[in-house]
Amino acid sequence: MSTTPKRKPRRILCVEDDADYREILRLLLEQDGYNVVAADGFESALRSANDGRFDLYILDRRYSDGDGTELCRRLCETNENVPIIFLSGFVSDSDVQDGMKAGARAYLGKPVSYEILQDTLDRLLSAG
Repeated sequence: MSTTPKRKPRRILCVEDDADYREILRLLLEQDGYNVVAADGFESALRSANDGRFDLYILDRRYSDGDGTELCRRLCETNENVPIIFLSGFVSDSDVQDGMKAGARAYLGKPVSYEILQDTLDRLLSAG
């Protein structure tokens, strides 16, 4: 009888300034087996990113202490192979274009069904 070694859970940094939305995302992702670190804004996201290795980042476009596209650029500079998903209520064509130009690999508008988020996570994490 052969046993397959367990794969280490994927680590996700989820940066969301709305405390309730952040907690819901964290709980759903953890229920699916992800190891989630939740940050509430620009500066806390940078600290968390510098303190650990992540397999994927989920960002919003705007925080009270900074801009999500700038955060995306900075994360790409130091971790260029880590996929980034924007999950935002800002969904104009220019918002999406700015996010993708900053280095995101996906841009989802809020509200989003959890199934679509799951599909996007699966696609991006299996590509890497």
